Amino acid sequence: MQKRKLYAISAAAILSIAGASVAMPTPAYRARANSAPYSWRGAAGSAVITVGECPLTVVGERLAFDIADTPKAVYESIADFLAYDGKVTAEYEFYNPSDYDVTATLLFPLGERPEYEIADADARDAAKAYAQTCMRYPVTVDGNPTDKKLRHTYYKRTSTFIDDAFSIGDELKKLCDGYAADDCFSYDLPVTEYVCSVSDIPDDVNEYRTFLRVTHSDSDSVKILYDASSPEIRSHSNELKLRVANGDEVRLYVIGDAAAPEIKFYDDKIQNYASYGSLDIACRHTTFGDFVIAHRTDDSISDTDFYNAAVYALNQDNTDTLAKPCDALASLESKTMLWYEYSLHVPAKASVVNSVTAPAYPLITRIHDAEMHTYAYLLSPAACWAQFGTLDIEIASPLQIKNSSVALACENGVYTARLDGLPQTELTFTTVATEEYAPLPKEPRDYTLLIVFGIWAGLAATVAVAVIVLRVKNVI
Repeated sequence: MQKRKLYAISAAAILSIAGASVAMPTPAYRARANSAPYSWRGAAGSAVITVGECPLTVVGERLAFDIADTPKAVYESIADFLAYDGKVTAEYEFYNPSDYDVTATLLFPLGERPEYEIADADARDAAKAYAQTCMRYPVTVDGNPTDKKLRHTYYKRTSTFIDDAFSIGDELKKLCDGYAADDCFSYDLPVTEYVCSVSDIPDDVNEYRTFLRVTHSDSDSVKILYDASSPEIRSHSNELKLRVANGDEVRLYVIGDAAAPEIKFYDDKIQNYASYGSLDIACRHTTFGDFVIAHRTDDSISDTDFYNAAVYALNQDNTDTLAKPCDALASLESKTMLWYEYSLHVPAKASVVNSVTAPAYPLITRIHDAEMHTYAYLLSPAACWAQFGTLDIEIASPLQIKNSSVALACENGVYTARLDGLPQTELTFTTVATEEYAPLPKEPRDYTLLIVFGIWAGLAATVAVAVIVLRVKNVI
């Protein structure tokens, strides 16, 4: 008896939970995701072949929104932010009609953290708080909690709302269990750090005159990063100038086996090198990987995820300058997309119920004294499953539900709908505190907006991506 393993990759949307965020004169935001299956591959020995569609079918899906309260645009503390408990649960009944077991590694993207303001937290602390919120919710299989871990990838917001540029296929390429291979960077690439300490600038020299000027003999190809709190930085293709004073410290990082840069005092008044001041330069060597990971402060991000996100972030900077700031690394933890990763096993001719709960962060729009919260759930990508059955929607909230894209019945504060299959539209709805409600005005001069940037600004799609291992027993 021989066992044959077939590998398949599917992208299937499970849910959209998170807030969009730019408030527009009219509700012009729209969630979009290219989340149909983009490849299926099989492996038998060393051969790679194309196989058919994933055999799993969706018998039914149940969406349960629990919106007992709504989030604030501004929180006084991290504890206040963590107290918010609005959430949504997507419960799927999967059936495996085939004669072989299916084992799936599911990747459930949660998006970027919502950029609600937290008064006592910087961007890094706010990112940690969001990761903490995500990890407190369960993933279950047949009612039993299953292990999950949080994954991170770099995500660059390209606009204030989701557009057709977003591709789940592109985002999946950023997920890697090891250190990503890259044409420009590798973990063991040497990095030389130059720590420049400034002193002995005469007291009678105007504080706006003195700069450090950095040049390099190979300015066309050398890679230099800098870390400095200079009040004035002039960055060009062939030089970097940083205004300095006594006691300042400037750090330069030359990546790769490049020669040392030339670092000298420059007098901006005479437009030439200065004849005063002392510059103490200390040098130490490290690797690119160690240099990158030293910027990580959030333990929820693995070394490999942080490193891979850093590589993507640095490659995004195409500015024609000799040196680039280390800001991309310092702010990286607040610029990552979060994912759940967990395993699902569906025996042959059997069903399992998989439930995923995640925080629900809406778009917040304030018009005069009225505040509205818009939620969305992308339904159409679920059509990529081999078969999709019924869809049950339940929204539990003491608030009024307005502008729902799906007809809802209301009884005792619970809004429900039951559909035989997927509707032709995505699910969107808005919560308001009272019956008094007016649609968004068409003229921006007639209202005031509170802009809150949430996951992907606009309405965010959350998709589940299954890496399916099909185990087939062939009797020879």
